[in-house]
Amino acid sequence: MLGLPIAFTAPFVLLGLLALPVIWWLLRLMPPRPRAQAFPPTRLLAEITKKEDTPHRSPWWLTALRLLLAAFAIIALSGPLYQPDIGEETASNPLVLIIDNGWSAARDWDRRTETARGILDGAIRNQRPVALVMTSDPENVDVRLQEPEEALERLSAQEPVPYREDRLLAAQRIERAFSGDGSAPNQDLSFVWIASPLSSQMQTESDATASPDRAFAERLENLGTLIVRHEESAGIAITSAENNAQNLEVTLKRLPEQSPGLTLRALDQDGLSLADIDIAFEDQSLETRISVELPIELRNEIRRLVVAETGAAILDSAGAVYLVDDRSRRRTVGLISGVSSDLSQPLLSPLYYLNRALEPFADIREAQTANLAEAIPTLIQSGVSMLVLADVGRLPDSENQRLREFMTRGGTVIRFAGPRLAAAEDDLTPVTLRAGERNLGGSLTWEEPQKLARFSENGPFSGMRLPDDIEVRRQVLAQPDFDLLQKTWAELEDGTPLVTAERNGDGWLVLFHVTADATWSSLPISGAFVEMLTKLVAFSSVPASEADRTAGEERVVYPPYQTLDAFGRMGAPTDTAEPIALSELDDLTASRTAPPGLYGKSASLIAHNLMQSDEAFIALDPAEAAPGATILPLGEATATDLKPLFFTLMMLLLIADAAIVAALAGLFSANVVRRISIANGAIVLACAGALMLALVAPSANAQQTEESDDQLIDATLTTRLAYVVTGDQRIDETSLAGLRGLTHFLTQRTALEPGEPVGLDLANDELSFFPLLYWPIHEGSEVPDSATMARVDAFMKQGGTVLFDTRDQIDAGLGNATPATLRLRSIVANLDVPPLEPVPRNHVLTRAFYLLEDFPGRWIGSPLWVEATEGNENADENTRSQADGVSSILITANDFAGAWAIDEGLRPLLPTVPNDPSQRVYAYRTGVNIVMYTLTGNYKADQVHIPALLERLGQ
Repeated sequence: MLGLPIAFTAPFVLLGLLALPVIWWLLRLMPPRPRAQAFPPTRLLAEITKKEDTPHRSPWWLTALRLLLAAFAIIALSGPLYQPDIGEETASNPLVLIIDNGWSAARDWDRRTETARGILDGAIRNQRPVALVMTSDPENVDVRLQEPEEALERLSAQEPVPYREDRLLAAQRIERAFSGDGSAPNQDLSFVWIASPLSSQMQTESDATASPDRAFAERLENLGTLIVRHEESAGIAITSAENNAQNLEVTLKRLPEQSPGLTLRALDQDGLSLADIDIAFEDQSLETRISVELPIELRNEIRRLVVAETGAAILDSAGAVYLVDDRSRRRTVGLISGVSSDLSQPLLSPLYYLNRALEPFADIREAQTANLAEAIPTLIQSGVSMLVLADVGRLPDSENQRLREFMTRGGTVIRFAGPRLAAAEDDLTPVTLRAGERNLGGSLTWEEPQKLARFSENGPFSGMRLPDDIEVRRQVLAQPDFDLLQKTWAELEDGTPLVTAERNGDGWLVLFHVTADATWSSLPISGAFVEMLTKLVAFSSVPASEADRTAGEERVVYPPYQTLDAFGRMGAPTDTAEPIALSELDDLTASRTAPPGLYGKSASLIAHNLMQSDEAFIALDPAEAAPGATILPLGEATATDLKPLFFTLMMLLLIADAAIVAALAGLFSANVVRRISIANGAIVLACAGALMLALVAPSANAQQTEESDDQLIDATLTTRLAYVVTGDQRIDETSLAGLRGLTHFLTQRTALEPGEPVGLDLANDELSFFPLLYWPIHEGSEVPDSATMARVDAFMKQGGTVLFDTRDQIDAGLGNATPATLRLRSIVANLDVPPLEPVPRNHVLTRAFYLLEDFPGRWIGSPLWVEATEGNENADENTRSQADGVSSILITANDFAGAWAIDEGLRPLLPTVPNDPSQRVYAYRTGVNIVMYTLTGNYKADQVHIPALLERLGQ
């Protein structure tokens, strides 16, 4: 290095500089070519006295120039590099490149990958074997050495993941690959760790016993040398949101480096902002709480909390998004008591204990009358989600039926026992009750009060700490039955139930076998009472979407519906996402199998967020995690190859040398110039003019020749599929690859042989040559101006069809408000869109070429929307005749192009979800039917009349 930030990949070539003296000696022996001189005697006589040159030797300056040329050639061949990685550019031992690709790395992911590419470029120059390790890869992904070019190609396919990286698991995989027994490796290794800004520590600092990052670095240093590429960066995450009586309390945590000017934005289901609040942290605090003060009705409409730059877009981070489901909505609870309240002695009223327990997290509405026929309908009509009946005896048949209907629609009814319920004969209970009650000193006598023994794993109380201060002195007993255990959510020491429940439609009927006041037990004055009611309110707000019966028990689980990626964008669930249990949700950490997102079905969704309220959010300190490692910032010391520079200088000197030799030989003298023929000059001028024309013509005449006659004829004679160029390189490449795949399938399976697909600029390109236009939509799609949309509208009314694809697996029939669907709404707002409907079973699209019942793409499940075949009064007869019965608009969310996309080897580019080969086949068949439908119009529909036509013709 010689103190300079320069290294050489082939330093031994520099020994060629020792040959410069020999080259100098040879150049001195080779004089330049003699100059040709005209012979006029008088001119010779005139120059005799002036010339004292020694033409048998080269001029010293020409020799120096040639020596410099030779030196540049030698330096270029030695592979000079500017600011190389310390020790890495000259190393030849195996390199293990470790990249943190957890969610905290998403905000500067491009910079991290650029740093990794620079490192891999150096490995390519040295032909150094490389093992690329992503710290979020699962355990079954092997670590292996490969060619650096292969590692660079694999790097291009990597994306950050919406959960934390697992560095210790990555260290175990590395140890298993290079030293199976955990001892010293069998070869010298160099490790480069591109670290994310977030520590792996999952617990809070007070609970942490050891640093997983320190253990990770120590394992690497036991195998070789370690370089850490890291720099502090901003990071912020929303960890909780509590809907209190007066406001919504949102907790945010940050890393020491904070982006200035951040705003907390509350969004509703349609993505509209309900509140924007500036985020401020006091002094050096790393945590803050922000109060969102809105009326309860508006707070219940919040679906997402996001962090955005003030007046700008949402941060590209999963931590900046917090999903809100029905469990976070403040619920309204109705209270009815069978005991008259004595205001002078409130502690004897069951409603007192219920009010105190429910008031912090629910809106309470008490019945204003003791008449159940008036109280129950009034509370139900007021919009309560849960009704609590405290010691209400036999219910009238009409109110019994009304409560059952309320539960069928998803409401929850909670009953508390008491003398009236024990004496009544009422079937509105989850289990059959014995007559009377069990108490101390009665006919069913206990020797001592009973304590709570267990909570069922299948109920909402699962995971609660079992309290030891609850004593039950009296209760109503359930008749033994074969399903009593399955209906029991809480049980006493003697095996009798304390809480039982039964599913009724989409709702629940729950019975506490004790009173709501302290006369029968100490439960109402314990902290467990508040926690149990809290969980019941949350449980009642989300009716179960799916049940998985295991070992004869019911366990409520929710399948993945939509998940977040590391950049905070909502989309279709990942391939690895698995159903989650409601009872496990509070303690569930975001992971590969449980990424953050929405789970369940559209009617009942629960939110699984990235961060838990007590989860540690600590910046990584590389000096503490790896004290023996070399620590470099991202992007620093990225080697610049100086070989092109020295080769360029060498070529310039070579041209200069040639020009000097030509000048010394007299090629530029007046006599030589005069001998150039006029024809040769004309040829030179013609070549120069042609070159100038070639440089100027493309810019001057581009618009005039853009649609030449040849292009117009070719577009008329050849059928081509077309897609809208969105400006997003990845989406445009997928669209092109997808239409190429469909074109290949059409050529192989049908008589149609389309040409190469075409990408169109809606504002400038002619649309009328293409029968079908594929338009992919994403949340960042630009909404074209009115003039452009007028061209699209004219294209559709003249018989063209536009296939919109939101690619998010959600019903794009505008019933759901995903970001892509919202963008689609903005785009089609400027079009004369007719009424739409999912493709009917008897539609031409179901039999245009193949017989189809569904229209899958890369995803499956979302319908394909077309113009409604009945009741379409908006389409005039002229439009219908021009379209020949073909819908001018098709809308899907199944990502057709993703399923059709192929590479140069005709291999699929993207997997289907689920990964089923038959789904891809049906996706291609869907594409064939759509193309045939747009080309043949109502031809297939007219085939039903063929028998009648043949009969009329007498055939």
